Amino acid sequence: MLGRFLFRWRDVIGVLAFGVVFWLARPTFGSCFAGLPFLLAGLAIRFWASGYIGVEGRVREIGGQREERGVRREEEGTPHRRIVTGPYRILRHPLYIGNFLLVVGMLVALRPAWWLMVVVLVGFIAEYGLIVAAEEKDLAGRRIQSSESRIQNAEVRTANGALSDRGRRGQGLEAGGRSQKLEARSESAEQPAWGSEPRDKSEAKGQKPKAKAGANGARLEASGEQFLVVRALCEWRTWVVTGVAWGLAIVKALV
Repeated sequence: MLGRFLFRWRDVIGVLAFGVVFWLARPTFGSCFAGLPFLLAGLAIRFWASGYIGVEGRVREIGGQREERGVRREEEGTPHRRIVTGPYRILRHPLYIGNFLLVVGMLVALRPAWWLMVVVLVGFIAEYGLIVAAEEKDLAGRRIQSSESRIQNAEVRTANGALSDRGRRGQGLEAGGRSQKLEARSESAEQPAWGSEPRDKSEAKGQKPKAKAGANGARLEASGEQFLVVRALCEWRTWVVTGVAWGLAIVKALV
């Protein structure tokens, strides 16, 4: 419950924390440029990760939905799937790592008191630790629901299959000798000619050949796990906010 609350209001909490730190800050030109590498590193990691996850990292609710053009739709992949390519192959939550570097960069740039820096960093770790725990719990719950749904569907299909088998047996008994003649004729037609081989190994075993994935299907399946600039461009908000915050630090250093 607390993790979900923090996830929903994480942006507001960040703005309030920045306001307190900025009010008590003592930045200099040196500190502003010393924090710049951390800011750039955080922005780069977020840009890289957003190229794979897109707007999924910007929902307001864990597993929630977003309103778009009057249609309420579920965010793509929020947190229904786990991306395992790009930065997600190395880090479990690269967006949060990027946020941590942004926080460190602003603390270095603003140069508040040491006790305030410690409070902000500890608070950040505690906040996002609870958020990660809530996300993992939500993902585990969705997996359990999906498994239960698959089991129920399998039971229904099995029951329907058993009923249909009984019906086919009844029809076969009523058909009698006529059905047997048709089956014999069908079996003789399916036998391969002497010297010829079955077209597919699965046909020789009495199984249906497996469908091969076409080129279009492979391309669509891979597109969800490759870097796309269109997804990464949703980070423009982070660039603007970070630029404004760093600019305010420069202004306060001048004053």
